[in-house]
Amino acid sequence: MFLFITDTRMGRVFTGIRREYFKDRFPASALIGVSALMPLNALIEIQATAVLGSGYRAAGSATPV
Repeated sequence: MFLFITDTRMGRVFTGIRREYFKDRFPASALIGVSALMPLNALIEIQATAVLGSGYRAAGSATPV
């Protein structure tokens, strides 16, 4: 997962949100500060790859994620 942010002061906020959402299955990631994103005035861009049928089951989930 790659996260591009225009305000690097918000890095800890985004890391906290990711940890809250992914819990014990926190994915490898890179947080990259940039001067601008498209569309103009965007604050964050997230690039990620999801693997379907990986066999991992989210907490409380009856089906693989």
